[in-house]
Amino acid sequence: MARPSLEKLESEKVVKTREEIYRWWEKDSGSKLVMMEQAYKLDATDEEACLYSDITPDQLYYFQEKIDPTFRARKHQWKQNPVLVARQSVMKAIPRDPDLALRYLERKRKSEFSLRSELEHSGEIAVPILGGTSRGGQIALPGNDSNQEVKTLNEKIEISARRNSSIKDDLDTIDID
Repeated sequence: MARPSLEKLESEKVVKTREEIYRWWEKDSGSKLVMMEQAYKLDATDEEACLYSDITPDQLYYFQEKIDPTFRARKHQWKQNPVLVARQSVMKAIPRDPDLALRYLERKRKSEFSLRSELEHSGEIAVPILGGTSRGGQIALPGNDSNQEVKTLNEKIEISARRNSSIKDDLDTIDID
């Protein structure tokens, strides 16, 4: 259905008010509203729904603000349809696919079925930096006022390094006949 050009409208002296131009919802016995609903149930944007229904975005905005303010809420509900369809699809597939069932449980009941633990931490995490320290070979921990913890950590690192080197020396001296 071709729209008449502006020149044709002016030549025929056809004058329509804004409301007459925007009365698309009354034409075709509401089929454009049905088309809008179908488009929104496919999660279409306003522009896509208007293109599908052959109306302008201005006509849509006029309709939902002046004529039917509840249309915006219905539109939001219709846009949730793809999520519901996907959920139904998953639920139908679960009896046939045990891996899908387990993945579903891992996400829905994390405390019972998740393979990893989630830990929430509040506060600081001090990360020691090895090498290139400014405390004469000691590790400087951010926000640490006590040198005792730094010394203890350095001692542990030194003991571990000595053990590793002695194990390496022992392995080098073993004779295999």
